[in-house]
Amino acid sequence: MSRYCFYIDGFNVYYALNGDLLPIIQTVHKYFPGKEIGVMFPIRRTSFDLRQHADFRRKMREELLRDSQFPDEVKVGNEIIKRPNSWR
Repeated sequence: MSRYCFYIDGFNVYYALNGDLLPIIQTVHKYFPGKEIGVMFPIRRTSFDLRQHADFRRKMREELLRDSQFPDEVKVGNEIIKRPNSWR
């Protein structure tokens, strides 16, 4: 699977930062009309087009966002990458 896809409890889960998934959702609905597709929106963000074409929608909870954050510093090889203050 790609870095934009993972598998959880019998579901393929895809993510994108914008409406890039709209053509994919439309294609899946065309060829697999029984397949349900849901979308999860970041806090205080949404996409009208994705809302219109998804079978169900969820809003990300503050706790999920908080628990998904990288630490302030991540070591990659010999380099330390620091999270910008604007990402906190």
